[in-house]
Amino acid sequence: MRFVAEKLRLEDGFQPCPYCGGAPELLQIEGEDFIMRCSKCHASTREARMGHEEAMADWNDGDIADDHYSITMDEKIDLYLSKKITGIWLTEYSPWDPFPVNGKERLFSDAVIITEEKTLLIEDAHGLLEYEEIREIDPFENDPDAVRMIPLANPEEQIQFIQSKWNNDCLLSIEFQCGGRQVVICADAAKQCMMARETDD
Repeated sequence: MRFVAEKLRLEDGFQPCPYCGGAPELLQIEGEDFIMRCSKCHASTREARMGHEEAMADWNDGDIADDHYSITMDEKIDLYLSKKITGIWLTEYSPWDPFPVNGKERLFSDAVIITEEKTLLIEDAHGLLEYEEIREIDPFENDPDAVRMIPLANPEEQIQFIQSKWNNDCLLSIEFQCGGRQVVICADAAKQCMMARETDD
């Protein structure tokens, strides 16, 4: 997810953040749309707008939430994954073939990584990975219409972040130690989904 941020000043007529009192910033996000968010806590306007004036109006009207558009791409993912990881959940690839397995490779739609401090959604972005902060989810929620999820690791396995791999500012993969296994999460461009692959390293 690409974006450009422009910090704004309260003295220019913008309301402070209702959650922490911080000054807002204007973000131009993928697709040329705009949102406003707090430069401190990242609470942000609920909808992306085609014009920056609309996004600014949403901010000053108080149409702000602390769990929407909390885009984290301005920080390298390593910062978030350096905290204790309490779980990684994979969402189903399709209702007909939820989690196809080919040898040591498992296909899935996207991943939710839960740490002590943040919950991140990892998605395929045309063969690359993009990530954002989301509200904490309950993967055990009993909703028949909910997307099915499975854990990447067994409950007794400790999950430890090893490294991320990048090409300039594009995230290629994330590697974890799950008990005695090393698992790489990356995008599968051909199948337009994501893949968890066990490595021999």
